[in-house]
Amino acid sequence: MIRLLASLSMLVLALPALAADTVKLAITGPFSGGSAPMGTSMRDGAKLAISEINAAGGIQAGSTKMKIEVIERDDEAKNERGALIAQELAAMPDLSGVIGSVNTGVVMAGDRHLQEKGYTKIITPAAGSASMTQWVGKADDLSIFRFAAHDAIQASMVVEEATRQKLTKVAILHDATNYGVSGRDDLQREIKKQGDKLQVVATEKFNIGDKDMTAQLLRAKSGGAQAILIWAIGPELAAVANGMA
Repeated sequence: MIRLLASLSMLVLALPALAADTVKLAITGPFSGGSAPMGTSMRDGAKLAISEINAAGGIQAGSTKMKIEVIERDDEAKNERGALIAQELAAMPDLSGVIGSVNTGVVMAGDRHLQEKGYTKIITPAAGSASMTQWVGKADDLSIFRFAAHDAIQASMVVEEATRQKLTKVAILHDATNYGVSGRDDLQREIKKQGDKLQVVATEKFNIGDKDMTAQLLRAKSGGAQAILIWAIGPELAAVANGMA
């Protein structure tokens, strides 16, 4: 996070609309709702780094040092709320940059408003790589960054492990969010590279908040799946584990 803020600091100082002695940053994320554990840990980590920077005098800007002022916005892991928050932030003339959010769909729904105004945005690595690949061929001068490897690396490792265990039939389960759908696509792409080694006997989705995965798991079982390859976040992963048991 220190490295992240250092990168952001170099960019925000180039913006003209700064208060005399402060740099205003927004931290956005799911501080309530199902993704709150990820959102609050991200927020607390960012605020810890900011407090350390401020305690050391702030960001060096020429001969002066500028303290970082933080505003927070809770997107509740809801795409529509994320879009509204991004619109609000993009309209703030004294805002220097944004850190967040955690959920892929929230990022994809709102970042266009920040990009249109040229605001610097650092995306939390928890958000899927689709939050960045959405810009391919659409923006030559991108002000949005994500310091994390492409999700396909994870998908490749999952499929590699399945083949190492000599599995021949698997089912893919994923949540219905942008994160889950992009993960499903990455898994399918990696499986296709295996040729006939690995057969997908069922591809099933579920919604955030679902607690009963019986129907999806029965379809996987009836297809002869030896294992479940899954792309989702914590609470629903637990529901799948309980259903398998």
